[in-house]
Amino acid sequence: MEDEESAYCQEPFQEFLKTIKKHVLVPAASLRSLSFGCNKTIGAGPCIDFRDVNYPHLEMLRLENVLFDNEPPQFIGTEDFVIRHSETLTKLELVHCSI
Repeated sequence: MEDEESAYCQEPFQEFLKTIKKHVLVPAASLRSLSFGCNKTIGAGPCIDFRDVNYPHLEMLRLENVLFDNEPPQFIGTEDFVIRHSETLTKLELVHCSI
C-alpha cells in the first residue's frame, strides 16, 4: 500500500517542490538562515535542484532528509550547494541526510 501511495504522491510533491524553489527559495537572495527538509527523502524521486540557488550571506543551513548524490539522473547539486556557501556558513546541520 505504501508504494501505491508514494507513486500517487510523487508527481504532486515534485510540482510543490518546483513551486517552492521558484517562488520562495530563488527570490530570497538576502537569506542568512535556511532550514529545509521533509519527512520523506528529498532527492530520491521528488527532488529540488540546488544547482542554481545561491545566497551570498547564508550563515546557517539545516537540511533534513535531503539526498547528497552527484551521479545522474539524481544529481540535484546538494553537495555543491553546501560547498558554494562554505565561506559564509558558520553553522551546518545535516539531519538524516543520505549520501
